[in-house]
Amino acid sequence: MIKLGIIGTGGMANTHALFFKKIKGVELTACCDVDLKKAGEYAKKHCINNFYSDAEEMLKKEKLDAVTVVTSDKFHHPVVMKALAKKLHILCEKPIALNRKDAWEMAGEARKKGVINNVNFSYRNSSAAQMAAGLIRKGALGKIMHVDSFYQQSWLVSSAWGDWKTSPGWLWRLSTKMGSNGVLGDVGVHIYDLTTFIAGEITELNCLLKNFKKKPVFYKGNKLDANDSAVTMVKYKSGAVGSIYTSRYITGHPNDLKVGVYGDKGALEIYLNGSPQSYEELRVCRGVNAAGKNSWETLIAPATPNMYERFIKGIRTGKNGQADFATAARVQDYLDASFASDRKKKWIKT
Repeated sequence: MIKLGIIGTGGMANTHALFFKKIKGVELTACCDVDLKKAGEYAKKHCINNFYSDAEEMLKKEKLDAVTVVTSDKFHHPVVMKALAKKLHILCEKPIALNRKDAWEMAGEARKKGVINNVNFSYRNSSAAQMAAGLIRKGALGKIMHVDSFYQQSWLVSSAWGDWKTSPGWLWRLSTKMGSNGVLGDVGVHIYDLTTFIAGEITELNCLLKNFKKKPVFYKGNKLDANDSAVTMVKYKSGAVGSIYTSRYITGHPNDLKVGVYGDKGALEIYLNGSPQSYEELRVCRGVNAAGKNSWETLIAPATPNMYERFIKGIRTGKNGQADFATAARVQDYLDASFASDRKKKWIKT
């Protein structure tokens, strides 16, 4: 039996609990949140016996095999380092940290301790994304020339997810002092990971960040100054070029992602729009279609393990799967380079 502790009991922690409870041989042993009442309610909801308000106390008292870290972004580094000190296996929410220094420290320490370490890049749960990455690794598209990807959200111009002006769950994401790196750190991390997982490593980028609020807006005395949109030109190790953008001001698109990869022998596209069907559909243009017809076909990718299942399999086999801390630290390199590029107004090597 793998005894698992959950640190942080906000909205995403419910998703963690639901997925882990589906995996045979996993026991949700304890949970923790700085708000003890909140931790207690979460424990009751998910039938967890023990709950705490202090992560260090939980790690000391409980006999755990692993933890999943679902705190606010700024607490990932300190909490993960405490768990690593106990030599626990760790699944951490994205982004792994707020900067590349902390990210690589976490990756190095995880490697030193010899524990399974994964970051929950949840869009890797898409079987279409897994198939797309496999096809490119096999050279099915030939030489890659161009990559086009985006992550679109509309919650700053829509009430579909609630009113962000009155919801603490959303407001902290708009303030750098409250630990947010804006849309780039929140969901840009997903599109950078998904794009590079499928298309390969980024070597250089040029990024423009934008906060669209025309006058100072504050929450709990903190200015809502984090970026709302990010637009990036990208050069890839393969020689390909492309663009990546993400924004919370894309009216009409609550939560949509696209990655398109175009080579001299074919092309592929995935478009994840929240429907289960979109997670398994891969559009491809290849062979005679690519040679003359410019027509596309839709492939249905077979089911693949989700990130929670990969994490538990890693613990059981002793082998780290995809999206380990080092992978996440490389993504943090791209994020830090994006901030540097916007600040210096020039191309930055990653």
